Amino acid sequence: MKDIDEIDEKIISILKANARTPLSRISKEVGISKTAVKKRIDRLAREGIISRFTIELSSKVEVRALVLIRSTAKGKTSETSEIIARFPFVEKVYEVAGDYDIVAMISSPTVEKLNETIDKIREVPSVTSTITVMVLKTY
Repeated sequence: MKDIDEIDEKIISILKANARTPLSRISKEVGISKTAVKKRIDRLAREGIISRFTIELSSKVEVRALVLIRSTAKGKTSETSEIIARFPFVEKVYEVAGDYDIVAMISSPTVEKLNETIDKIREVPSVTSTITVMVLKTY
C-alpha cells in the first residue's frame, strides 16, 4: 500500500464533505489534473482506504438519534444487526462492546417516523431492550 500524501488527504477531505464533488472541482482545489485526481481516487479505493461512496440524507431530515440495543445471548448479534440495518431510516449499525450489543444511527424526517423505526427494532425477537439518545446538534 502506497503512503497517503497531502494531496490524498485533501482529496479524502473533499470527498468526505461531498462524495459527489466533480473531479474538475477537486482538481482545482488540490492543484492537479482531473486525470491525476481520478487515478488517485481509484488507487485509494483499490487499496481500501476509501471503502465506499455513500449518500447523506438532506437537511429535510429533521430527527437524528442513536438507539442503544441489547440482544439476547442466544440470538446472534450479527443476524440482529443485519435485520436492523435493512429498516428504513437506519443509516448505520454498529456492533459494540459494553452494556449494549448494537448501536443504530437513525435519521428520519419526523419524530413519528423515528418512533416507528424504534418500534420495528423492538419487534425483532432477539432485541431485549433499547435506549434512544436524540441528537441535538452535529459538528
